Amino acid sequence: MKVRIFDKEYNYTSDYTTNSDNWKFQNRDDFTITPVKIGGYPCFIKRFEQEPPGISGLKLLRGKFIENLPIVHDVVTDQEDNRPVTYLFLEYHPGRTLTEQLREGLEIRPQVLVEDLYQALADLHELGFWHTDFCEKNIYYSSRAKRFIIIDLDSIEHVSNLPTPIPHEPGGLLNQDFAIVARSFLNEYIGTDHKLNKDLSGVTLNYFQLLVLIAKLGFYIEQKQLNTTFKYTLSNFDDLHHYMHHKVSKPGQAIFKAGIAREGGKLRRKEVLAFADEILPLGTVYILSTRNRKEVISSPQILSFLANGQSGRVKVRRGKKIRISWSVKYADEVQFNEQAYHQLCHHINIPVQQNMELNLMVTGTVNGESITNKQTIVVEIKLPSTGTYLLIFCTVFILLLILWLVFSPII
Repeated sequence: MKVRIFDKEYNYTSDYTTNSDNWKFQNRDDFTITPVKIGGYPCFIKRFEQEPPGISGLKLLRGKFIENLPIVHDVVTDQEDNRPVTYLFLEYHPGRTLTEQLREGLEIRPQVLVEDLYQALADLHELGFWHTDFCEKNIYYSSRAKRFIIIDLDSIEHVSNLPTPIPHEPGGLLNQDFAIVARSFLNEYIGTDHKLNKDLSGVTLNYFQLLVLIAKLGFYIEQKQLNTTFKYTLSNFDDLHHYMHHKVSKPGQAIFKAGIAREGGKLRRKEVLAFADEILPLGTVYILSTRNRKEVISSPQILSFLANGQSGRVKVRRGKKIRISWSVKYADEVQFNEQAYHQLCHHINIPVQQNMELNLMVTGTVNGESITNKQTIVVEIKLPSTGTYLLIFCTVFILLLILWLVFSPII
């Protein structure tokens, strides 16, 4: 068969057999285990006995360079045993899937992961398609390009096909794990009853799936800190939608409403990054090892420490109560004014009789070393203003004047 790679045609003869050492069957299609060189270019090849649903998208992607997607070199239909068989020729990237990384150990840089995946989805959506099988096994870190890419491009669908839980229908989701969490979160905490094939576009669902992935990784890292034997298995994430609700601020959760309400269902890069930063601070590097020891680089963090919604220095009238609130991450111990608290997010009301300092101190363990972080709020008694004193003086003067006018004739 003729295969076009970078505007040049090459001859390719398939070596596919059911017993071949270099072909593997998984789910619904066959693929090569090691790269096949065609015209000197290493290729990853997939073979379909039934035309994949995303064939029109694959043909549109043919020959295009999109940074966070593998290049689709060509899509060719040939005859084998008097029946049509479709071959997909893709750019080969050495590396590992996110599933393999989580099983074997990995280094996570949240900003790289989130920005790469966001851009991959945004580019795919811009071309008029969405991904029906967005999950860890189709997120791939290219050791050559030093970036994350989304693979399994034969699972893309046109945006006109809405997501459905029925796998073999147009828009059928091949992996529903992230979608189920997103739907549970929407229905329980956003307050709407969303059904996959009625209310959510594929574009919106892809972005929601990315948010769920971020939350899942955040939860996994937190649990790994507490228990190094914690496994990345489906049953350990049954309450992930509750974790998202308690972990993310209301402005962060509003991103879900925006995705539903916004025309086209597109989420903005800054919205996704802000959501991610609440769960996996973007400047942090996390190293997860399969060894039975802690190797998570993450210092205890004070996300917010406020008095009446303000930080730093606050003025309050004597005798009034002040509302203290805090939100912290990765802390083994939380102390407010030397009193221990177990809550990572909490608020209390305290009366103010004099100037005072409020101290929040969090302590955590990083690679066996105790790390402490502290913030202080200075509370000052608010004295009456000059205007207030003048008002009091005038009021007293007028009262005395009235009394004098009333009683002076009698005297």
